[in-house]
Order: sequence, then structure tokens, then C-alpha cells
Amino acid sequence: MNKRYYKLIFQITALIVCGTIVLIIVKKNDTSKQILETTIKPKANKQNLGYISDLHTISCLILPALGEFCMNSYSEDSIIKKDLNQNRYKYKNSYKKYLQFGFSKYLIIKRLKTTDDAVLEHILTKPPKDEDYKKLQLLNETLYLTYDHLDLSKVITSGAYKDIDVLFGESSVDSRQGYTVLEDVVFGESRKQPMYLSVQKMAKDSFEENKKDIGTPNVISLTKKEQSKFKILQLADLHYAVGKGKCRDPYPEDNFKETCEADVLTNTFVENILDIEKPDFVVFSGDQIMGNLCTEDSESCLLKLVNPLVQRKINYTMIWGNHDDEGSLTREQLSKFVETLPYSHYQHTTINKNEINGYGNNILKMQNDNDEPILKLFMLDSHKYSPKPKIYPGYDWIKEEQWDYLSKMNDANDDSINIAFYHIPLPEYKDPSMEIVNGEYREGVTAPKYDYGTVNEYFTKNNIKLGLCGHDHVNDYCGKIKDSKGTDRYVCFGGATGMGGYGGYGGYERRVRIINIDFKTNTIETYKRVMGNEKVKIDELVINK
Repeated sequence: MNKRYYKLIFQITALIVCGTIVLIIVKKNDTSKQILETTIKPKANKQNLGYISDLHTISCLILPALGEFCMNSYSEDSIIKKDLNQNRYKYKNSYKKYLQFGFSKYLIIKRLKTTDDAVLEHILTKPPKDEDYKKLQLLNETLYLTYDHLDLSKVITSGAYKDIDVLFGESSVDSRQGYTVLEDVVFGESRKQPMYLSVQKMAKDSFEENKKDIGTPNVISLTKKEQSKFKILQLADLHYAVGKGKCRDPYPEDNFKETCEADVLTNTFVENILDIEKPDFVVFSGDQIMGNLCTEDSESCLLKLVNPLVQRKINYTMIWGNHDDEGSLTREQLSKFVETLPYSHYQHTTINKNEINGYGNNILKMQNDNDEPILKLFMLDSHKYSPKPKIYPGYDWIKEEQWDYLSKMNDANDDSINIAFYHIPLPEYKDPSMEIVNGEYREGVTAPKYDYGTVNEYFTKNNIKLGLCGHDHVNDYCGKIKDSKGTDRYVCFGGATGMGGYGGYGGYERRVRIINIDFKTNTIETYKRVMGNEKVKIDELVINK
């Protein structure tokens, strides 16, 4: 037998032996499951006051088919934060699934207990003059942590750190209550994207976090002005990434010959629209982030996304597209995270705890002074790809169970104006009987093949006048459909907003859709604004209730 084969056999055997040894050593302390579970808002220890007293890192080995095993022990009150290393590789097995191998490194934060008296106070890039500090090695960077020893009676007024997070990318922002990005503390610069620490200091005058009280998440009490007219901004297919992003199909091309930073341009466009329109509410209609460009940290992408709204104190909600959960967070983790953000009215509801039916299915009610709903937003998860590709190739569909769930929640006899939001277009968007009233049909409609007559069945049942989606980036038309009772129902595309998503098929300019509801005339007005000519309304349409 050739020496080359002997060498190969030896290498494979050595790998198996080493893997087995590691597995035996760390089996009793397998933290892979805990890493996944504690990435997003772990349950706090009852004896945990929430202050941070120590930071350190642990290293983990990733073995194909065996999972992730961490070589360092840590106490139960420690919380594992994001992977700092990302030194892992992927390959496809015979079942066409990705398997990972390599190493990872996680940041551990130790919480202050009732028996502790050390509180983390400062994070420095250079060693302080005094001797009371600790070195923290983050990849190739060293941070210096200084401490102030405090009596528990002084903890509440100390202004100590309550939380520390790691954000990724040059354009990192943190819009959460009390968080500040330490821009001078940059590490991992040898990576594709630098990393920053974001810290949350406890308010000196309050033990509890000052969080905006939005009341019941799915109910908004409108002001007198809003009960007359209410404006919604739809932001479709933003496709944010970690960092500044890279443009795809920029138009006009002459404007972007040298550099084209997608997220910077998208953010500027969104901020211009917010300042021009001053909407009362914003709906993100899916593919907020480009998941495969947020594998380092989906949280960083989402925080960048909502920051312009938080700064302007604008309420919002969102639904998920087919790309959002392709990053570091699952659909459920994304939902739980967004639910905690300032000014968010998102609810991560599942139907009978059945993930097949998606996340965030809900009816958001806008009510008047008499606590009567005058506007209802039906939020529906349209999922990703078909669960039966051989029978129904292409994309998944909104399940009948989702509609039945919302129908039971809805009072169809009230006098509200009802609008539905979903990411993937309904089959009706390509129905030959549909009349296109304005906008453009630039690309093939990627609606699901499975069709149970959504508009005729559930739009009619719930008296939904208008349905809005994204997904097909360069389609931006509105269509009119008559249901079985002869009533006009409307379906519209939002039109893609983000420069990070495709925009081909005929020189497409990024755009947004605005929906104005006039409660006095019982009408819905919708129109669009385009990047580069934001002050001009296009494709205006008035829909009577």
C-alpha cells in the first residue's frame, strides 16, 4: 500500500481518537446547548442583581456531527455572549447539509451576587496607573478592566454596568435603553469586520431599567390627531448586513462608480423619508436583514435597522422574510430579541406553539378614545421555502391555520379599516383576473404554487381592504381584485428599499410605500417615494373603505 494512504489512514484515526477524547472529557460539561439557549435573554438567577463583576473568555471546539464542546468551565450565573472567533469551516455531506468544524471563542460575563462586592467600572485599551485591574484577551487584542469595590448599599447608585454586549461592523449602533457603544474599544480588526463593546449602565436614580411603557403590545391608543389621519410607512427588503454593506445593482450606475456602501445609502434614504413624511407608524415587511451577511451577529444588523426610528420615537413592528433567519439567530431568537427593543410592538406569538405556522402572527389594533379599534393591521408570517417542493415548488405559503387563528381573534363586525402585511406575495398577485391599477410589473411574481383563495376566503371574511407585501424587489404595482361578493380588494407590492438587495430588471430606483388612512372620509391613500427624488410622490391611489 502506498505511503500516502498510510498517512491518510493515520490522520483519520488520529482525528477520531482526538475527537473521542475531547468528547469524553467535556461530555459532562457539554455547553453547546447552553450557548444557543443563552445567546438571547437568558433567565436571570433569583440572587442575581444584574450588575457585572467580571469578564473572561472561553474557547470551544467544533466537531462535525458531534457539536460544540467548550474546554473552559464556568459558573451557572455566567452568561455566554457572541462568538468572537468565527474560526470555523463548512463542508457539505452527502445529504447536502452543512457541517461545521473549527474553533470558537465566547465572552463570559459574571453577574454580581449578594455576596459579592466587586463591580466592573471601566474598560480601557491601555493599562491604568493603579494596580487594581485585570487583563482580558479578546482575540489578538488586550483590554484592561478596572474595578471599584463597593458596599452593596451603594450598588444601586453606583452607575455600574448592567450588561455588556459585542457588536459587529464599522457602522455599529445600539438603540437599546441605556446602552452605549464604546467606539474607542475596537478589537478583532484583523477580521473582515471589527468588533465593539456596547455597555449598559444602570441609571443612578433607579434600580430598574427605564424602559418605554408601550402598554399592551398589540393595542395602540391613538391621539386625537391620529384618530383623524394615521400614516404608515412600509419598508420592504432593506437587506442590511454587518458593517456598511455592499451595493447590488445600484442605479443610476454613474452615481456609484467608486464606492457604494449599501447600508449607509439605505439608512440615509430611510432617514430622509422619515423626516419628510413623519409617519405615525412603521411596518418592516420582511428581509430586514440579509441573513448570510449577518452570520457574525444578527443583533448588530437589527439594531442598526431600528435606530432611526428609536431616535425619532416612532413605533414600529415587523414580519419576517425568507432571508432574516439565515444569520446568527433563528426565527424564534429574532422574534424574542425584537420584542424587547424600544418602540417595538412586535409579538413573537406562535400558533399552538407550532413553528410550522410561523412567528409574529398577530392583529395590531389602533383604537380611539372609546377603546374601539378603528384600524387593524393583520401581521402574517409567510415563511420561506415550500415544505413540499416536488408538489408545490418554490416558496411556502401562509397556512390556513394562521388565518383561522387571526379570524378567531378578529371581530369582523366592527367598523375598523383592516390592512394585512406579509412578505411573500399571495397567489392572487399573478391572477389573470386582477386589474393592475398603477405601478410596474417588472419581474415574474414568486408567489407560492399552493392556492386556497386567500383574498376571496380570508380577506372577505375579515373585511381586509388592502394587502401589502415585499419579496419581489422590483415589482411595485397595486392590483384590484373582486371577491365573490363583488367587493373590490387590493393587493400591493411595497417595492424594495435597500441597496443591499437586487434591483435589476430595468434600472430600478429604491423606494418606499406610504399608506395614509383618513378616518373621516374612510379612505386609504397609498403612494411611493423613490431614492434621489424623495420629495415627489408617485403612483398615488385612493381606496374607499
